[in-house]
Amino acid sequence: MIGPGIAGATFEAFAEGFATGLVGTLGVTIDDGDGNNVVARTTAGIVQIDTVDGFGVYRYLGTYPATLGEYLLTWDDTVVTGSEEIIVGDAFSTPSDVPTLGPCDQWVDEADLAECCGIEVDSDTNDALAADAEAASGVLFALSGRIYRGTCGPLTVRPCGVGSSCYVPGRSDHIQSCGCQPLSEVLLPGYPVLEIGQVKLDGEVLAPSEYRLDDRRKLVRLADEDGNPQRWPSCQRMDLADTEERTFSVTYYYGVAPPDLGVSAAAQLGCELYRSCSGGECKLPTGTTKVVRQGVTIEKSVLMNFLTAGATGLTNVDLFLAAYGSGSARRRPSVWSPDGPKYAKQQGT
Repeated sequence: MIGPGIAGATFEAFAEGFATGLVGTLGVTIDDGDGNNVVARTTAGIVQIDTVDGFGVYRYLGTYPATLGEYLLTWDDTVVTGSEEIIVGDAFSTPSDVPTLGPCDQWVDEADLAECCGIEVDSDTNDALAADAEAASGVLFALSGRIYRGTCGPLTVRPCGVGSSCYVPGRSDHIQSCGCQPLSEVLLPGYPVLEIGQVKLDGEVLAPSEYRLDDRRKLVRLADEDGNPQRWPSCQRMDLADTEERTFSVTYYYGVAPPDLGVSAAAQLGCELYRSCSGGECKLPTGTTKVVRQGVTIEKSVLMNFLTAGATGLTNVDLFLAAYGSGSARRRPSVWSPDGPKYAKQQGT
């Protein structure tokens, strides 16, 4: 996901999994939530910034659409496509109103930093330690490929099949692409799925004995007590809340916890960030700066160069980056195809 961002502001998008040397061929398009094209396919503003496992890592510099809402940015090299959401939000939205770009769970908190630094958490140190814990978690999350998000959720999705059409009552001018054939399993976005919170059919919560989770992403419907096969409905009233009849929703948690070495590295890095602004002895490279006002900003031109090179002088941080770091990659390599499996759609925004 890109954003949330302010209409008209500049954003960066990154793509991996495409072949190398596609500058001038690889292009992007942007469509709104109704499928209307907002930005025609363009190859301008796309550069290759790295190579990971034989695949190119590309960056696109674009501008957020002028209208608030959700959009879809699609990459394509004329054969393979990849896409992600763009969120255009209100300039006055608060952090609780919009999704986070960092991990779902911080790797460490102020107590972890205090223990690593050998100090107490009190009214004088709490805010600074909390900000440094957030900064350290975010930096190492980004540098390890944005894989270790912790526990994300709860996320609620509304499964809807493909391949045929469903009439939406009250919308005679609109046909929703929603298959009406029964399904034996549903693909849940967000891998790996950690826990199913609840499944609702016709507004009623199903017993966990009526389904199971396979491969950490497939929700499978089980036979009834008499052995009769049961199926998930894929045609539902998407215009109604999931408390109503003729609806189907799944609520669950997903994500990957950081390794123990990553947790200790975040504590060590956060401790050094705290010391750099508290007058203590700091092991970070000379010139590292940060600002603790409404969040944390780390000077990329200095600190990020040391971090990506794995030469901070901090044992746990350097070991973690050597074992799990992804260089300049911004997320794990992935490739999408329009012929690939379809995932359940997230409920609401």
